[in-house]
Amino acid sequence: MKNRITALVLLCILTISVSASPGIELYNQGRLYEAEETLEHAVQAGLASVDEMAVLGMLYTRLNKYEQARQILTEARHLAPDQALVLKALAMLEMTIGNYDAAYRWLDLAESGRESSSQSMQPLVASLINRSVSLYHQGQLQQAATALEEALDLESRNVRTIAMLIQLYRELDRPNQLIPLYKTLVELQPENAQAYAELGDLLNDSGRPAEAEAAFLQAEHYNTEEPYPYYFLARSAVARQHRAADQRVRIHLAIGKAVRKIAMLRVQ
Repeated sequence: MKNRITALVLLCILTISVSASPGIELYNQGRLYEAEETLEHAVQAGLASVDEMAVLGMLYTRLNKYEQARQILTEARHLAPDQALVLKALAMLEMTIGNYDAAYRWLDLAESGRESSSQSMQPLVASLINRSVSLYHQGQLQQAATALEEALDLESRNVRTIAMLIQLYRELDRPNQLIPLYKTLVELQPENAQAYAELGDLLNDSGRPAEAEAAFLQAEHYNTEEPYPYYFLARSAVARQHRAADQRVRIHLAIGKAVRKIAMLRVQ
């Protein structure tokens, strides 16, 4: 838990993406002093949003202006006590100066208030997804995955984010990180036969045949087009000496679907 929270704080240090704001854009580009001037001007003019105040607090933290960071973040929290970005900025401040227990408390508070603030998180999640797509097209797969991980931490049941992160983890060859994502995906989409089949493959490869069989049974139930689940279940039935008729049906299905898959791949 603490490792995940620490990683989240580090992500906040690197970048933050919220609704359009010149100061925030400058912060994201690493132009910290220009961002500081722009955000301070917005605060002094009474035009700064809570998000901008939170980012200014993060910026102060990065510039080692800890008292100024605490002051602006205290003001931001007075305006929006449950704003996750403000709470995470406070966690970043405490983590930076070595107050780890306080940092974890702020982040736990941000986590507990996630459901009530999910709507306010949507623009941020969308921005992170767009950032990931841009990084992916630039060939920066690790950075693209990091952006999606941050988006998923903000909105853990976003199907689009999960599906994109699954694809990236496959390209980055991270099978162990795929399993929990697939489990969440089939929970959100209980009739997703393809997801059950792919989850079964991962579980089987990781030496968890009983869990793999349960996933393959669901894939079979929802009529997956993948041939391997039928073969796996037929082989399992043979080992348990189940009815020969059931074994033959699954073998025939496995062969038929394998032939169709090969034909489709050839067309592609």
